[in-house]
Amino acid sequence: MHVKPIFGEVDMSVDHALKLLVENRITGFPIVDAKKKVIGIISEYDLIVQLSEKINSDPGVFGETIKFSSKTICVKEETPVSDVENIFINDRVRRVPVVDELGKLIGIVTRRDLMRHYFILGKFAHN
Repeated sequence: MHVKPIFGEVDMSVDHALKLLVENRITGFPIVDAKKKVIGIISEYDLIVQLSEKINSDPGVFGETIKFSSKTICVKEETPVSDVENIFINDRVRRVPVVDELGKLIGIVTRRDLMRHYFILGKFAHN
């Protein structure tokens, strides 16, 4: 789990979201409200859709407010790895925000984190 996750706010612009994705080499991040409660997720796919509709006809699209998915699956810090695996498999998401009991963002688990977990398990299994 990343304990200092990159996140955005509901009113962020497309160009700011692009900057966060590119500079941090990530494929998406949670969107939070003023209380840091997770209210959505934005992904590369969301931005591609938003930009592809207007990029050739409206250069102002980069200043528009992002459009993000409000369908977000979150887990608690104590959620078992097997439950997170099932979310990745069944819901085909790339990232799962980790929230506290009030829904406030405290971290994020990505598929890459799961790969690291498997890698470490594999190293110990072969020793």
